Amino acid sequence: MKRQFWRVLGVLLLAGLGWLLWRMEWVELDQGAEPTAAAKRNPYLAAEQFIQAQGRAVRNEMGLHQLKQAPEQGEVLWLIDAYGALSRDQAEELLNWVWDGGLLIMTGQNPYRGPESLDADYLFDFFGVEVTRPTARTNQATVIDAILGLASDCGSWMDPAAVRFMPGGEQIQVGFPEPSFLRLEQAQDALVLSDHRGPRLAQFDYGAGRVTLLADSRLWTNPYISCRDNAYLLWRLVGDGQSVRILRNQEATSLWQLLWQYAGWSLGLTLALVLLYLWRQGVRFGPVVVEETGQRRRFMEHIQASARFLWRHRQVTSLLEPLRAEIETRLTQRVPGYGAWPEARRYEEIARLTGLPESVVAQAMTATPQDETRLTYYVQDLQTIRNNL
Repeated sequence: MKRQFWRVLGVLLLAGLGWLLWRMEWVELDQGAEPTAAAKRNPYLAAEQFIQAQGRAVRNEMGLHQLKQAPEQGEVLWLIDAYGALSRDQAEELLNWVWDGGLLIMTGQNPYRGPESLDADYLFDFFGVEVTRPTARTNQATVIDAILGLASDCGSWMDPAAVRFMPGGEQIQVGFPEPSFLRLEQAQDALVLSDHRGPRLAQFDYGAGRVTLLADSRLWTNPYISCRDNAYLLWRLVGDGQSVRILRNQEATSLWQLLWQYAGWSLGLTLALVLLYLWRQGVRFGPVVVEETGQRRRFMEHIQASARFLWRHRQVTSLLEPLRAEIETRLTQRVPGYGAWPEARRYEEIARLTGLPESVVAQAMTATPQDETRLTYYVQDLQTIRNNL
């Protein structure tokens, strides 16, 4: 009975669950995918694709060395992360290009340099624009806004800034995710875009061209270009050009500059200690003595050295054997049947040909000298025999 009761209860529960699922309203959720590898490498990939979709050619380049190739007329040059990195000559060339009709967009950011090296930039100073950067207090307040829910959907600093491109034109809303803003030396007649923090964008007519200076260009990165009318603002700034050239700076401060900047005293002290050590080592061992190069010895000196070596190692017979062998070879060629003669007859024949006593010839041809004097005599006798054959 109990088993049947549990079966009925299970069937009722399954039926109720099915009825609930049937009556439940299904909502389709579209969850964004992870950023692609190309988007991770290029934070401005969405901006490039947006400009290309509007019919403009986009060229993306890395490094300020690309400025050796001057921008073309009708081209919009967008400089990113180049604040404080342009030399005076590069800035003046860009100004000349703008004067002839170029369109330049430049941002006041450079993540490759420390805050103390971002005090000034030639182009910003030329137009009387100063970049005011966030402080720790500003960042703290922004985090609090985000926690309390006071921040906008597109970021903590995305309070809208209104801009109208022409009198009577449609007003758009732009959101800046960074708290950096501009300070202008004097009021400008050209376009100035401001929010509650201050000016964020200033545009200047220069000759036949135009220069647009921004405190920060993060509003056009992949996460923020879709916020409010950020994409439309970018299009209005580059739409007058035939093509867009995006040039991103990647020239970071060198290791030696960073060491000198953050550890200058330590580096100087280390260098002084190394110099002191080298000086102390020089005093300890005295002056450097230059080894004189030995003069090239004569050939006879080598022969004498070889003879002394053989004499010390009791191999003096090797000094006499070549002379004796040469004498035997000459006599064999000169006297028929000489090779078959006994030693006594050979020495007799040599004495006859050279005029030396037979005993002297026998000693020279067979004896082993016991001292240097005897060796000298035997060599002289053998030379006399050889010269007379």
